[in-house]
Amino acid sequence: MKLNSLNKNFALASVSLLALSTLAGFSGLATVNAKTTNVADQVSNGEVAIYAQSAAGNQNPTQNNGLVDSDGNPVNDSGIANNQTGGQAGNTGSTKNDGSQQTTLEGSTPSTMANVTFSATKYVGTGVPTGVTDPSFTDTTSVAPVTTDASGLADFTGLTDGYYLFHQVTTVNGITTVGDFIVQVSHEDSQAGIVNVYPKLDMSSSAGLGTSATTNADDNFNGQTPNQIANPNATGNSDQTLTNTDNNAGNENLANGTWTNGSDNQNTTTAAAGNTVNWNVNTVFDSSQTNNGNGTTGVTGTYIVTDQLPNNLVNSSTVTVSTVIVNVTNGSGTKVGTLTPTTDYTITNDGNGKIVVTLTTVGQQHVANLLGNADGALNIIIPSTVKSAIGSATDSATTTITNAYGADLSTTTAVKSTLNVGGLEMTKTDASTNAALAGATFTVVRADNKEDAQDFVEANAAYFNNSASGGTVTNLTSSKAAFVTGDTSGNANTSATATAPVTFTTGKDGIATFNGLNLVDNNTDGNNTTNYYLVEVAAPTGYQLPSVTTAANLTGAVTASTAPAATDTTITNNKPFALPFTGGQGLAGIIAIATVSGVIAFAIKRRKDNEEEVVK
Repeated sequence: MKLNSLNKNFALASVSLLALSTLAGFSGLATVNAKTTNVADQVSNGEVAIYAQSAAGNQNPTQNNGLVDSDGNPVNDSGIANNQTGGQAGNTGSTKNDGSQQTTLEGSTPSTMANVTFSATKYVGTGVPTGVTDPSFTDTTSVAPVTTDASGLADFTGLTDGYYLFHQVTTVNGITTVGDFIVQVSHEDSQAGIVNVYPKLDMSSSAGLGTSATTNADDNFNGQTPNQIANPNATGNSDQTLTNTDNNAGNENLANGTWTNGSDNQNTTTAAAGNTVNWNVNTVFDSSQTNNGNGTTGVTGTYIVTDQLPNNLVNSSTVTVSTVIVNVTNGSGTKVGTLTPTTDYTITNDGNGKIVVTLTTVGQQHVANLLGNADGALNIIIPSTVKSAIGSATDSATTTITNAYGADLSTTTAVKSTLNVGGLEMTKTDASTNAALAGATFTVVRADNKEDAQDFVEANAAYFNNSASGGTVTNLTSSKAAFVTGDTSGNANTSATATAPVTFTTGKDGIATFNGLNLVDNNTDGNNTTNYYLVEVAAPTGYQLPSVTTAANLTGAVTASTAPAATDTTITNNKPFALPFTGGQGLAGIIAIATVSGVIAFAIKRRKDNEEEVVK
């Protein structure tokens, strides 16, 4: 921090710092003057230190403009009063936002403003200039412009005697331009010192973050989609974007700078193994992210979005810069363009689901151009494929954003959406002993109701002949039912490469387990109680498979969920009639019994015939 200049009390009308009474440049706001201290008469020894500070309007009404009403009462400022929003630096109470030094704004972000360029031009004339537009003074010598550093300081040194007009060069939406001001330099004045100037630049920047999960999984068996997107990655568009409070596509740096997400923000969805789930991350791109530097070279900040995907439920290994889509949307949520992979953004993937999207300098400038240097948002679409798994998990999106002026616009509190992937279990036991039975093979049918499931099972009897190989699947137009496809270990898979019905054969514990199931039922997404039916396709050794013609090998609807338990349902298997075939003696006994029975029956019939003959 530069030392405060010494106080000067001149008898003559020497004014070392003059400022416009009206603000140059933005929305007709009231004046934001630059001042050195509370004492106006100060002279520079050749050094002028400008500390650019970000300060929104006052929280309470102020009387910065010096106006009074007909009764002589001060008139409240318009524009800059009461425009602070959460997280903005600014004055408290009714302190004037007038450019005076405020130690609470020094050395902190987002109060200090880097990358703001100021110019200085030496005035030549007679006497003391009455203002920055005094016709008796002309600008003659330009001093090299100086840009504020990370601490917000632009330090002009080596100035010769005279009056200097200072002008803010850097202008961009989101930055209120400070009025031009004049500083006197006099090396002959023994008490001259460093003049510290504290212009207040109203940078009411905005930030926002949202996320939603969309999928191409079908809803039940009726072909509907949980998030109204049949294939979100095919079009590169999302149904989920950030919009401004008033749906304005222009700059929203003051009272209307609030951004909101759609109804599906941080939603819960469900999908089956093999389905696509897109993680849509929506984040504000504030117009202060870039600036025009010294008028020729643009300055950008840093813009990084991180999303930790639920790697236990989705395969994120295929996420690359060529699969991620970055859309640019305006304040009303309308897409105005799409960024170019590699050129505009890069992707890093740690292999464990952590996806980092980083905008390049070129990319930030591209976004600013697409938005016309107004506020907007990014819609980042990260695709993933659901694994054959069971559980409920979320993504976790955050941002690391510093704008062109050094203000931190990051969102460190994670925003999350939830994905549910289900499974189900069934235990096979002996009805008499309740002992677990190994060797029972089951498959899963997904149907609109039990009648449709039963019709489907009866039409595909070839799959239920004590082998799960079967033949060509018969799909009935009159019913909504189908096999769940997958492997022989109970892992469902809806991808095009999976064509065989999923099966599972019980082990010693008698449990059949299936995973990777879509849970959409009555839109709770946490479980499904109406659409899944187990079918026994092979009976345990020593048991008979129930009749396929009556679909007796079909269960009622079973509950699939993110934490499945053994299903309380019954498929009855009977043992075939067992002959007492234990060796020669057993066979002889059977033959003897059969012989005696035959002789007795013959004798009875013979006697009856004789009696009939007598009657006749």
